Amino acid sequence: MRPHRSRTVAGGVRRGSAASRDDRAEREHRDIAHITATQFLISYAVGAVGGAIVFLHADRHGSRHATAWAISVFFIPLVLAIYFIRAYRIGKRRG
Repeated sequence: MRPHRSRTVAGGVRRGSAASRDDRAEREHRDIAHITATQFLISYAVGAVGGAIVFLHADRHGSRHATAWAISVFFIPLVLAIYFIRAYRIGKRRG
């Protein structure tokens, strides 16, 4: 058997399955990148509320970096879990 070779026609345009894969990848990219205004506003509000809760909690418990924690939670929601695990462990040590 001969190995599969990609064919090109005049102008450098590929024919066959490679071209269709490129088209499919481009369509998927557009579908993933599309976000509605409502989705953006909801995610913004959730991030802002999460950041405010973390800021108030950190400030109340004497954290020197309450603002940094709040900003981190706004941009990276995973930090919310990290913050509360850390706060729980510190609170447990203080008694």
